[in-house]
Amino acid sequence: MYLTLSYADGILFLPMLSTRITQLLGIQHPILQGAMQWLSRAELVAAVSNAGGLGILSALTFPDGKELREEIRKTRNLTTRPFGVNVTLLPTSRQVNYGEYFAVALEEGVKVIETAGRSPEPYLKQIRDGGAKLLHKVARIRDALTAERLGVDAVTIVGFEAGGHPSADCVTSFILIPEAADRLKIPLIAAGGIGDSRGLVAALALGAEGVMLGTRFVATRECPAHPTGFREGHHTSGALHQQHGAVHEDGLCPEGAGDGGKGSQPRRTAALHQRGAGPQSPSGRRHRECGHTMRAGGGATAPYPLGQRGHRESGS
Repeated sequence: MYLTLSYADGILFLPMLSTRITQLLGIQHPILQGAMQWLSRAELVAAVSNAGGLGILSALTFPDGKELREEIRKTRNLTTRPFGVNVTLLPTSRQVNYGEYFAVALEEGVKVIETAGRSPEPYLKQIRDGGAKLLHKVARIRDALTAERLGVDAVTIVGFEAGGHPSADCVTSFILIPEAADRLKIPLIAAGGIGDSRGLVAALALGAEGVMLGTRFVATRECPAHPTGFREGHHTSGALHQQHGAVHEDGLCPEGAGDGGKGSQPRRTAALHQRGAGPQSPSGRRHRECGHTMRAGGGATAPYPLGQRGHRESGS
């Protein structure tokens, strides 16, 4: 069996990739779909899992455990393969019962839980008792080491290129990945600015055992982003399509929305606007000290309070 990776100059054939991440999660390919609030719903999650990766639902998309339960059941109707649930522990403009989200996911038999934003320590026993594997997403090496000490199963390290909530320390993915790989004993997943086969191969070469893609999956028909944003979006199966044991990563993004090549600028601009960096961004200006913006209640924008560790650790 071979993994087929498309890139600008041709197609690269590699033996099917098996890593500690694929073994831990029971997936075919070391590719995880990032949990994007509002966007990571059943259709996208199931499509990624059906294609051999790991789809992840975003729990905070749903106002309560009841609606999350419905989405988990909807996902299970669309795939028989493993998928996960992300619970981001960042501060919100509404009171959140995180324990309820964990309880619902575990009651529904979800075997992969992802946490981010703050230490998952208060919920470790609940997750362990539920029989799930725990992935924790961080943006700093010291937080990765803390997560390992707490006993999580794998860590995702997020560089500054990420479209979600990277660290205010402004350290890029390909600086963080090799250092994290050198210092961690548990499996490492790389995230932030990875959108094609070159990024996957580079991350694996630097010591990661899987990659997480978020923004890249926005340009798929299974993603509920506004249709005028990506009119030419292709099916997720076009990116992770299994054909005689092969995965094709060519056709995930429409021309003009991909990473690299002539079409890289629109993708880069969209990602920067999402993070509040672009001049036309509705999110407002970025914090002058490399901080990030977040929407507060009523649509206002407020900077992350950089002095609080939980806000600096990682994001969704």
